[in-house]
Amino acid sequence: MSLFADQDSAICAIATPPGSGGVAMIRLSGEGSDSIIKKSCSFVPEKCESHKVYYGHMNHDGVPIDEVLVTYFEKGRSFTGEKTFEISCHGSPIVAQQILDVLIDSGARIAEPGEFTFRAFMSGRIDLVQAEAVLDLVESESRRASSLALRQLKGSLSQIVEDIERDLIQVLAHVEANIDFAAEDIEIESSQSLSTRLESVIDRVLSLISTYKQGKAIHEGIDIALIGVPNVGKSSLLNALVNEDKAIVTDVEGTTRDVVEGFFEYEGARFNVFDTAGMRATDDKIEKMGIERTLKKIEDCEFKVIVLDSEKPLLPDSTGIEFEQENTTILFNKVDLIEDRNSLLKVIGDFEEYDVSYVSAQTGEGLDSLKSKLANRAGLKGDQNQTAILTNSRHLQSLSSAYKSLKKGLSLLQNQESPDFIAFELMDAVKAIQSMLGKKFDDEVMDQVFREFCLGK
Repeated sequence: MSLFADQDSAICAIATPPGSGGVAMIRLSGEGSDSIIKKSCSFVPEKCESHKVYYGHMNHDGVPIDEVLVTYFEKGRSFTGEKTFEISCHGSPIVAQQILDVLIDSGARIAEPGEFTFRAFMSGRIDLVQAEAVLDLVESESRRASSLALRQLKGSLSQIVEDIERDLIQVLAHVEANIDFAAEDIEIESSQSLSTRLESVIDRVLSLISTYKQGKAIHEGIDIALIGVPNVGKSSLLNALVNEDKAIVTDVEGTTRDVVEGFFEYEGARFNVFDTAGMRATDDKIEKMGIERTLKKIEDCEFKVIVLDSEKPLLPDSTGIEFEQENTTILFNKVDLIEDRNSLLKVIGDFEEYDVSYVSAQTGEGLDSLKSKLANRAGLKGDQNQTAILTNSRHLQSLSSAYKSLKKGLSLLQNQESPDFIAFELMDAVKAIQSMLGKKFDDEVMDQVFREFCLGK
């Protein structure tokens, strides 16, 4: 492997975030790590007990650096699968750096970003899907994202994909057996039986692929643009949704001249809300720049909420923006000012081709209903403990490739084509699935997976 070429050396890194804190932790892993730790921590015995914590003072050339706790993990029982020591010290960046310097002086080298997780993968402790779940867990920004990442780190998704791989290989084995015994005119298993088994594999692959929209929303959060003409209450709505005064609210038109962002959590997922500049014709240079940024943000956001004033509902139709009905909600704001709700219902009827909601940013009426509707449209309603959810585009690509090959193989099988052609397609599907799990990989795939990791992981 060229990604982390020197796999025989001991590596070390500060595993806690930069800055001051109560405690910092430095991780040391690899062959020779026991001799390295003992050079500065005389209190660590010659024969350490795995998962035991040792207390004492760490020194450099006889000068104490800090009082520390050293935890030992023996080979085969650590995260990396190697001998590993974790040194907990006081959370001063100076102290942590001094300890790191001592380890380097004693023979270790600084770990590359993601190298600890890479070693865990290479030692067979985790597969590639689990390795990616480590990063997902570290970077999770909602309860649902962290929960899903933890389940995948434990191997829930990997197990389902491995079951698919196993059943597919069994079908492939029967197809290849039919090739081997073709001269004897012996059919190992009927084409109908193999077709049924292959259809089951295809259904499970397709079921996984169908979860990607939901998984992407959980993993990345849902971006929502609030759009409308000036003074319809977009800024007030943003503040009400995120329960914080993020945007300035005044009666003056054109107050919002830049995109203002906030977020809220609902159904355990993160929703990123963007208050945009009011859409109108203007000669104000700064306001024009705000509208240009608004148009760019609208393109980037998956969901659009067009906010209307319930007293004078006007669409921002002068901009030339085309809104897809599937991802657009028409939202009537300021309903607290409407005494005759029946008249409002008649106005809402004029927008019946769209998904329509109504709220009052001032009183909070309708906010929970709006959040629920957005969660439902993002595919977040349902079983929050569902384990088989794709969150990673690489996984989607691998399974989509496998699905195409499986469909071709099934078609060939049902048309009683040559077993050689069928086996070729099924083998391509197996390779795609094994690539997802990391059973087949190259430097490009490894770089794609591990380049986003931080130091210490």
